[in-house]
Amino acid sequence: MFVLSLNNKRLRGICLAVAAALCVAAFIIINNSSIKKTAACEQTGEYSLSAKDKNQHNEFLMQFGCSILGDAVLKQEIVVPSEFNEIYKKYNLIQVSQGLDLTPYMGKKVIEYVYEITKNDEHSTDGPENRMFASLIVYKGVVIGGHIENALKDSQMLPFYGV
Repeated sequence: MFVLSLNNKRLRGICLAVAAALCVAAFIIINNSSIKKTAACEQTGEYSLSAKDKNQHNEFLMQFGCSILGDAVLKQEIVVPSEFNEIYKKYNLIQVSQGLDLTPYMGKKVIEYVYEITKNDEHSTDGPENRMFASLIVYKGVVIGGHIENALKDSQMLPFYGV
């Protein structure tokens, strides 16, 4: 059996600081490991959720046959509600259909990016019915939700695989 007796206050302080640093590191690792790096749905199979910058946002959308046309037309911090009303419950059904779920992020601050996009198989942006936008909801560099819609007023929100 090994017993360590610390009489020196300085040595005790160092040991306490190391122990505290180890606790903080473990907390960070546990919290970051709970964020999914991939998702899957029947329509697309498994796909990456990486979204740390504009290039990764584009790579994310390319998995669904789309590309961004320029810089984000909107970037805003939002808070996922801590309790979902009927609108958010319906919106989360879209998320679940594409292998995502907003419920683990209830009450958390996230960033929404909105990009004008085009389908990779065509490049027609004439008229509002053909202009498409992707909304990416990002938490710590990972897509946790989002949708596609066109520029028409009252257009339907579609899952990423819906274009």
